[in-house]
Amino acid sequence: MGAMSRTSSLGVKTCPRCNKEYKYTEKRRYAKQTYYYAIHLWMDETGKKRVHKCYLGAETYIYVKRVHMDSNINFHGYTVEDRYKQYIKDINDYLNRDKTHGEKIVRSVKTEIKP
Repeated sequence: MGAMSRTSSLGVKTCPRCNKEYKYTEKRRYAKQTYYYAIHLWMDETGKKRVHKCYLGAETYIYVKRVHMDSNINFHGYTVEDRYKQYIKDINDYLNRDKTHGEKIVRSVKTEIKP
């Protein structure tokens, strides 16, 4: 789960949502889905222990996958370290399945994206 945080040379984990230090991650299961949270702990001015949770995302996005079923792309939350690399690979596989359609999409993208 290395993609969920940025760890400094001092070993401090930084939350990708709020950019503040957090102590650990929490994994919750609900309705066949797994969700992750960064758990921030601190003492307030009265000495009470305080907890704040930042939502880091689902392990996989099931509904999004259903909508894009034809492309066979699996969408992930912060928990998957190489998710962008996997997205590009999945998109490449999708474009190569139907060469004519894939080439048309690539041409269209090339006109919109300038180096």
